[in-house]
Amino acid sequence: MFTKEDLIEKLRTYSDHIESRYYPKDSSITLADMGDSIEEEPIEDLVNHLVTTFEGDDTYYDYDTVYAIGGGDYLILDYEEADELAEVCILDTVWAFNANFLQYYLCDGALTAGQIDALRGGSFEDINDAFLIMLGEKKKQFVKDAIWSDGRGHFISSYDGHEYEVGNYFVYRIN
Repeated sequence: MFTKEDLIEKLRTYSDHIESRYYPKDSSITLADMGDSIEEEPIEDLVNHLVTTFEGDDTYYDYDTVYAIGGGDYLILDYEEADELAEVCILDTVWAFNANFLQYYLCDGALTAGQIDALRGGSFEDINDAFLIMLGEKKKQFVKDAIWSDGRGHFISSYDGHEYEVGNYFVYRIN
């Protein structure tokens, strides 16, 4: 499980970016203006201030490692958690996949892209359960190929579709 201390340590690795974004050299704002706890060690105090001030209290797909930092909410997962969540997100949205991609997996490839589009029609999410049944034993391969094609960030990050690797963790902006 990712802890607040892990977050602080990872943020410290980005000290140059954090300092330039939140404490630009041409700014009249001082670190002391940002809070009583910011005094001597600019980066360390700033990182602690950001995490303390913007600590998340929300969950995302039942993961509680969501932190609100600098106006954005970030989900932080380890490798296994990221794979698990990517699979959930992919299987929740099979209906939205490109028909040309889906045709190789649904009904063992017996459906063409045109037939998939005709089946989908205007039903959107309503057809997802049917598509999951049609995936059959190809679900795992479908998930693996979707991640290989677009990356986990595409499915997990609802904000920008990016995955950021920080040490042994993966960070996703979710809003």
